[in-house]
Amino acid sequence: MRPTFFFLLSILFILNSCQPTIWRKQIKGLKPYNKHEFWYEKVPKTSTNRLPKVGEEVRIDYTLRKGDKILDHSYDNVYPVLVQIPEERYDNFFTKALKLMAEGDSLRLLIPAAEVPELLGQYVLEFEEEDLVTFTYKMHQIKSQADLQAEILAEQVYLDSVRLKIPELIAQFDKKELPNLQTTPSGLSYLIFENGTGPKAALGDAVSVHYICFSNTGKIVDDSYTNMVPLSFIVGSQSLIEGWSEGTTLLSQGGKAVLFIPPNLAYGTQGNGDAIAPNSWVIFFIELMDVQKK
Repeated sequence: MRPTFFFLLSILFILNSCQPTIWRKQIKGLKPYNKHEFWYEKVPKTSTNRLPKVGEEVRIDYTLRKGDKILDHSYDNVYPVLVQIPEERYDNFFTKALKLMAEGDSLRLLIPAAEVPELLGQYVLEFEEEDLVTFTYKMHQIKSQADLQAEILAEQVYLDSVRLKIPELIAQFDKKELPNLQTTPSGLSYLIFENGTGPKAALGDAVSVHYICFSNTGKIVDDSYTNMVPLSFIVGSQSLIEGWSEGTTLLSQGGKAVLFIPPNLAYGTQGNGDAIAPNSWVIFFIELMDVQKK
């Protein structure tokens, strides 16, 4: 699952309704945008002048500053900051700034704190209403609608193939004919699809995992990809079945595997409603999206 989220789109409607303050004082070295909605300075880094269009996706990094003090930034984020460029009627200062930037460009933007309280989050108390907030943006990539749709389609094709393949693996597992199967001392069996290249998960780490859950008959019970929200938890948490925690520690960030979890490491004699019968195995395809070390 591509680690995508549409940064700040949830507040576009809110900020679009705000009336911009008219600034009467020239800020040295910066340009006013439109009717002084904000002041900005762009540092072009490439020869291309292609700016993002409506519907395209851009990958950026940002910083939030008060004066020279950095309060927040995205450069250490595990997931990239991805934004889909909205129609003009849904623009706010943030997306208007992005529309000024080609790939490789950086932009510094100043705006009164009173105009953007929703963006300040936990730092809102750092500012008085008339204080200026400084945002900086770095434009890493502009992805066309065609490329974006092709990427989404490729992902859907892959996930559909997984949904079809796992029941075949379950049938082979039942017949003890599954090649390359590994088993831990606890009785958890697994197949590694990809090991991953990021940090390895361990007990106590905070992780995010996408998954598809199958009953031992091959029926899909649950699928986190359908709503694009991975499951986040602490490895070793007692709120989850034991097989999940152990299976997660087999992978590094970005890894994918199929877990064949025996009843004693799954739902045991109780089962799980109508989906998982008592004393039955449960099978998970998992993708380790993120690992935050304890």
